[in-house]
Amino acid sequence: VVAARRHDLARVDVDEHDRAPNGIGEHPQAAIGRDGVERHRELFGTQALGALGAGRLLQEEWDEAAAALEEALPTMRDRRAGLVWEALVLARLAQAYLGRGDAARALATAEEAVTVAQRQGGRLYESEAHLALARVLLWTEDARSRKAIEDALARALALVEETGARVYEPFIRVELAALARLTGDEATRRRELREAHRLFTEMGAPLQAAKLAPLLAEPKG
Repeated sequence: VVAARRHDLARVDVDEHDRAPNGIGEHPQAAIGRDGVERHRELFGTQALGALGAGRLLQEEWDEAAAALEEALPTMRDRRAGLVWEALVLARLAQAYLGRGDAARALATAEEAVTVAQRQGGRLYESEAHLALARVLLWTEDARSRKAIEDALARALALVEETGARVYEPFIRVELAALARLTGDEATRRRELREAHRLFTEMGAPLQAAKLAPLLAEPKG
């Protein structure tokens, strides 16, 4: 089970991430012609599928999350409806694949999420893409992946600084703590957990903070 293997990795609270701009309001309220109306419907259909997938991730319903997110992608790509969210959907799809234990598919999808975000210039969603990639690499619990994990998390943090999307930072700190655990650096692990707990508390995410409290209460090893 993913949760058991990853020990102290807090699950992403996708509702927190959905505070990011979603593009509503950037499109005309009254489309001209049948094609415009259909495109508008497809846009909201894509949003609905993305929201459904995010909700299923929260419930750890991995198969259902993957199905919803997979369904959203063809509409985005074929009709170019909501294409701005493609990297975000891919990042969350990678987490759904990871949740059901398909590490190879999760890795390929997370890497694609990073590529798409960089190609589109979507720095906000690139942060989540790098976070998803780090999670997949950490799931293998392979210290040989350390450099790739460090690079992904460093880029995610840099994007937080560039975009001001502080909502991502505590999640990145949790993964930095997991990396420290993997490499046996207990002092860094505890420092990152404390910082993540502080940030979750300050941003009004008590459930996420509560997940970390037992880890902080563990005796020093």
